[in-house]
Amino acid sequence: MEDFEKAVRPEGFFANLLLILWRILIAVVVPAVGFFVMYVGFRFLRDSRAPAGVIAINVRTPRNEGHVSSAADVWPAADWHEREAFDLLGVTFDGHPDHRRILCPEDWVGHPLRKDYEFPAEYHGIPGTTE
Repeated sequence: MEDFEKAVRPEGFFANLLLILWRILIAVVVPAVGFFVMYVGFRFLRDSRAPAGVIAINVRTPRNEGHVSSAADVWPAADWHEREAFDLLGVTFDGHPDHRRILCPEDWVGHPLRKDYEFPAEYHGIPGTTE
């Protein structure tokens, strides 16, 4: 993935574009397969409202030991998306500049968007259920 990231750096192939919009999507397909991390890039030319092109990078990673190279050094906007994926799903982004939780507290145990996640009965005295 590193070679691809270098090839599409803003100063390279996309140098004369007005805007490059990158989004990271995470999906759990099948528990036995793991996670698919998808980086999707839309490029917009000047004087155009429709995307001039779309690039998608899919990376499959195991469920329990999911590691993917971080894209934050190439696309700084990936920083928060990668932190969110780590926080909620447990995917580790190697080389990330600030690899810590972004939505859950630092002492939270587990990753809440995993299908096998069990919500705690309480968190610091706050009940975890409304029943």
